[in-house]
Amino acid sequence: AIFPSFKVDKVTDSYLDWTPASTHRVIDNRITKLEDPKYIEYEALERSYRTVPYALGDLISKEDVDNADDPISLIADSARFLENAMRLAREARVLTAAFNPAIVPAVVTSGGFAWNLATGLPIRSIRAAITAIWAATQTVANAIVIPMIVAVEMLGCAEWLTYYAQTNLQDGKSLFKLNLGLQNLGLEVFISGTCGLETDQNTASDPNIFGPLIGRAVLVYTRVPKPTKRTRCFGFSPTFYGREVSKEFISRKRAWEIFSREHMDELMIDANCGLWITGV
Repeated sequence: AIFPSFKVDKVTDSYLDWTPASTHRVIDNRITKLEDPKYIEYEALERSYRTVPYALGDLISKEDVDNADDPISLIADSARFLENAMRLAREARVLTAAFNPAIVPAVVTSGGFAWNLATGLPIRSIRAAITAIWAATQTVANAIVIPMIVAVEMLGCAEWLTYYAQTNLQDGKSLFKLNLGLQNLGLEVFISGTCGLETDQNTASDPNIFGPLIGRAVLVYTRVPKPTKRTRCFGFSPTFYGREVSKEFISRKRAWEIFSREHMDELMIDANCGLWITGV
């Protein structure tokens, strides 16, 4: 959701992108009848991407498949599980790239105004983030990523309930109303996922604490649903090929191999097109 994907024809490539100062400059392009066109100078940045393959697989013995009780379909269930695991893995990768305090602006919510308190000020914080992004980039922030627990807790803020009374939506104490309320601010709402393995780890790098991917933090950012290589936004994902699920029978193992794969990159394009609100 944070980094929308688009198709590219090469695994890796370099290209030129124009600077914001060049693209937003207004030029007097009037000429006389026989005058040559006015020649201009502009700045360009060299960008590049390198898509990376990702894949997860599962082996199911032919014996288990043949003897599964109806209506159980081990292959279909495996494909669904792999699809979910791939989706969550990508969400974690994107959030890791997006939550980079070294380059992405962030503001910290003061203790008395945390969003889990009645005195919290979520509307003021979100509107301030939208204003800050506009001032820095002249782009309109149109999306928000918020953890489920924060979304639930902010429904109890007096400021939120007052905002709902003013927008004639009556009781704002539901996630459905939360979505409507944030849409009234011009924001598409994405609830961040949960990760973690409760008892087991496939590798040492796997998380083993069950919890939200981004903790108590909210991201307001500029999102373009269908970007190109020259789109100015928070980030996007050049994709050599999208997620696909396949199956193959492995004779020597007498088992079905089910695998899901994708080939993409996650690129931060303009860090100032996003702003983290932490300590909420």
